[in-house]
Amino acid sequence: MSVPLLINVRRFLDGPTLGSPQPMSLFSALLFHELLHTYIGRYDGLESKLIEKYSGEPLVVLTHLHLTALMKRVYLKLGRAEQLREIVARDAASEDPAYRRAWQIVNDIEDHETFVSELKTARLGRLDPAQPLAAPAQHT
Repeated sequence: MSVPLLINVRRFLDGPTLGSPQPMSLFSALLFHELLHTYIGRYDGLESKLIEKYSGEPLVVLTHLHLTALMKRVYLKLGRAEQLREIVARDAASEDPAYRRAWQIVNDIEDHETFVSELKTARLGRLDPAQPLAAPAQHT
């Protein structure tokens, strides 16, 4: 999750995966993904014609449209098209079909650059700071 930033690394370790960890390129993609959430902020605070256009989609789709488009742009600009294909394949295989749908919109329905261009001029949403896990100790 992105706020607070918490990454479950078990699927990237030998022990918990019985010697079949996922590749580290997917770990860096996961970390990049979660950090992008903090950059883009809340979708409902984002002034976006594209969010309006897809307002009938589930919440998880809406929160990933600009994010997946930005990921795609970065991976292509870095010449990492193969890693991008792995990321899209991993997300398509997710139990939650919303990730597959977000990629479908970004890859097949809209051009990813349309979302990226919108981010350049949009007022980004704001993430509320995470609440502390425990109240601070009272000093007497």
